[in-house]
This record gives sequence, structure tokens and C-alpha cells, in this order.
Amino acid sequence: MSGTYGLQVGILGAKYDLKTQYREVLDEVVAAGYGSVEYGIDDIVDPEGFRVALGERGLVCAGVHTTIWSLQDVPQLVRTLRSVGCLDVCNSGILNWDRPQVEDFRAGIAILNESGKQLRDLGMYLHYHNHAFEFDFIDSGTKGIDAILDGINPSAVDLCVDVAWVQKGGEDPVAFLGRYSASVGYLHLKDYAGDAWKPLGQGVVNVGDILTQSRYLPNLRQTVVEQDSTTGNPVAEIAASLQFLARVSNEMSERSGL
Repeated sequence: MSGTYGLQVGILGAKYDLKTQYREVLDEVVAAGYGSVEYGIDDIVDPEGFRVALGERGLVCAGVHTTIWSLQDVPQLVRTLRSVGCLDVCNSGILNWDRPQVEDFRAGIAILNESGKQLRDLGMYLHYHNHAFEFDFIDSGTKGIDAILDGINPSAVDLCVDVAWVQKGGEDPVAFLGRYSASVGYLHLKDYAGDAWKPLGQGVVNVGDILTQSRYLPNLRQTVVEQDSTTGNPVAEIAASLQFLARVSNEMSERSGL
């Protein structure tokens, strides 16, 4: 199972400067047993050095994380992606992050579709990463997530489903993944308890059932562990998440007789 999952490295920002200490960050990723990383586009300030450091450690770049503003400069984004050997982009947020309105979704979806088409034409993939606000109503009968799913061009954009934010938004992540299985291209595994982000298996998210459901996602390209913050030891916590996934995967294999 080692190497199956990627890590969104933001949590390691509690210990390292992600921009300048990326080699130390990647060392921690390898030590914990992950096979790939997701990095913030603004934190990759030395793309060539980053690519070399990945190769030296046997890692790959699962994806880069950005905002809709970076999507409006696709050529620059593509240059960075090519430099680090990455094909996947996760976009967080629509226009007007705090209180998006119908017009923000309409304009933002147009940007997603246009940028996604340009990326897909180059063999790259754009995934819209949800938070909780997309599950709020933006008019009398439409939630933001419905506007996104209805508006995005499936040949240009799909979803990066963050399962914890789905649950915080009031929906069951397992049911959501089942309902929109064909629209999921990227998965963020995340857990929480109360207001605190937790290693997988230490919170309220049913990660085991989510892993089972993920087997039925026909277009899934990457599965990445993400923990937004910590008040503990980030190195120990990323290892704990992967250890939990190993136990769950072993239990799933035993039940299926594999």
C-alpha cells in the first residue's frame, strides 16, 4: 500500500518553509510512506529544483493547488506544470470567496470551463475543489454545488471532492461520491472533530466507507491525504493518517478474500 496515496503538504508548513525547504518537506513525505505530493502553485518558486528533488526521492507530483485567479494565466500555469512533471490542477474557490452570489458562480464557471479546456487540450486536468460554502443555497432553489455541476463542461473540468468539507456542508460524503461518481477526478481524504482537523480515523468522517466507494469512481486520477492544520506534530500526524489507511485497506482486502 505504501506509495498508493499522495499528501497535500500544507500541514508541513507548520514545521518548514514550503517555498525554500521543499527538500526537507519531500524527505518527510518519503519517510511517512507517501508516493506523491500535492503542492501549492505559489509555493513552487524553484520548479526545476523541485522536479529534480522529486526524482531523487522517487516521488511524483500528484497535483498543484491554485485559485481561480491563477487560472486566468494558463500559459504560466502550464510552464510550471511542465517544469515539475505534473498533469493535475486543483482549483479552490469561485469568485468572491466569502459570500459568492449567483453572478460569481456564473462568471467563475466560465473561467473554469475556458481554462479547463485549454489544459485538457494539452493533456492536463482541472479539478474543482469544494469547501462547505458550495453547499449553501445561492438562490431560492439552487445550491452552489448544483450550479457548478450543472455548469461545468465535463470534458474540461471535474471535481476534486474534499470529503470533510462535503460533510461540513451537510451532506454524506459516501452518498455524494456515489451520486456524482462520473464527475470525480481527484479525491481529498480528510478528517475532523469539532473545529479541529485530525489525522484520518481520529475524527467523524467515515473514511473506511469512502475508500470502499472510491473503488467505483471511474475517472478518479489521484487520491490525496489532506489535513488543513494541526496543533500537534505534523510529521507524526501525516504518518498516522497513512497508517490508518493501511489498516483499512488490509481489512477491506481480508473481507473481499484478496
